[in-house]
Amino acid sequence: MGKRTKMEKGMRNKRYRRTEGKILGVFFVENKKGTTIGKMAKKAGISRATMYIHHRTIREVIPDYRRYILVEYSKLVRRKMRKNNLPLKAMYFETLLFILRNRKIFEMLIEFGDTETLAKILEKIRPEIIVSARLPKSAEKVFRIYISEVIEIIIEWREGGFPEKEIEEVLSNIMYLTETAKKRLMPIDQ
Repeated sequence: MGKRTKMEKGMRNKRYRRTEGKILGVFFVENKKGTTIGKMAKKAGISRATMYIHHRTIREVIPDYRRYILVEYSKLVRRKMRKNNLPLKAMYFETLLFILRNRKIFEMLIEFGDTETLAKILEKIRPEIIVSARLPKSAEKVFRIYISEVIEIIIEWREGGFPEKEIEEVLSNIMYLTETAKKRLMPIDQ
């Protein structure tokens, strides 16, 4: 997947993650015109030098996180698929666990109106979805609707704060949606 960015390497360090959390918190609260690196650093309680180590410009914050999340999720999917041929339910369960492990980032991305990242994550398991749900390869429109409905379920879960105890319910809602999509396509498929 290419060279890892400084931010991706840094996220393995607890202190770096804590500082990133402060920066993100300030970024999402203060994200308006006129916000500068200096102002963000001051509100986050860190030095400008530290801020520059994390992000060179304010415009880099969101793209950095999108990229980090997608790289990490890609690695997870490849690892899981290589180990054993996981069924769709297990792939979704892994997706939800990944969201839980990166809860803070996903809360902020969704709050910021970024569902593109979620859509790309679901795209990663697209071949598995098509095979498991027996969707014809020509069902592009149905697939797009299906993905947007799965995203709605995840956003609803986020509104409750991504509670871990609800992961089974979220998974069953997604699997119900999968069955519904399959039934919708049955007449076309035959």
